[in-house]
Amino acid sequence: MPSLVPFAVALIATAVATPASAQQDLRPVRAPSRDTTSARSATDSAVKDMERAVTALAVSVQQIVTETANKPEVRLAAVQVAGRALGLAQQALAENTGEIERLLAEASRLLAKAEQSQRARTPAASKP
Repeated sequence: MPSLVPFAVALIATAVATPASAQQDLRPVRAPSRDTTSARSATDSAVKDMERAVTALAVSVQQIVTETANKPEVRLAAVQVAGRALGLAQQALAENTGEIERLLAEASRLLAKAEQSQRARTPAASKP
């Protein structure tokens, strides 16, 4: 397995360098009660948490891109890691093609069966 150390180091360095204002609290949102006001509030809170997480990710990605663009050694390491990752993905796809095709065929059969079952439950009178 190829070494992902350069990428991991860059990712960790970026995470450490991320401003505290962009970092978010990863505590789970509590389950909303039956009260729609508190449910809406919990949803709004979850959306805000997601926005903070996306912002933190964007800041981290931008820092990695900037560092990669400005430092030839980091750029070279990133290209090497990306090349190895692509090679591994292609190898995994090649090794699992048969299984993927089998799963897709099974999913297709299950969908056809579900559609047939749904059509059988639909009354003939409602058909145009």
